[in-house]
Formats: sequence, C-alpha cells, structure tokens
Amino acid sequence: MYYILTRNDCDFCEKAKQLLVDDRVGYSETNILDDPIIIKLMIVAGLKTVPQIWCENEYIGGYTELREHLGLKE
Repeated sequence: MYYILTRNDCDFCEKAKQLLVDDRVGYSETNILDDPIIIKLMIVAGLKTVPQIWCENEYIGGYTELREHLGLKE
C-alpha cells in the first residue's frame, strides 16, 4: 500500500496517483491543505514539494522517484 501527500492543483500529484492506478496498486492520500500539522511535519523534515510518497515504511520520494520505483522509463 502506498501513501501519498498531495495538494490541490498539483499536476505531479495527479500523475503519481495515475501511475499507481495504472499499476493496480492501492494508495491512501492526504491533502496537505486539509491538515496543518502535516505541513509543519513536512517543514521539519525538509520536504518542500508534493507529492511525497511512501510504500509501506519505505520513503520513495516524489513523482520521478515513483516512476523509477515502479520500473518505468521516462
């Protein structure tokens, strides 16, 4: 199961979610604008962009890293 931090109007967030749908894997999504604590945690962790993606307990990164993780070429 994948976990994705997203925000509204984020093209790379939508592309990342579509990759997971196409690969037929489940994901859970949290919009950072819905939870100010998540924004604070991102700042503390030094995460500046979305999407931010995890698989189980493994941090994947953003959209580009997800493509690599799934074995996809640009």
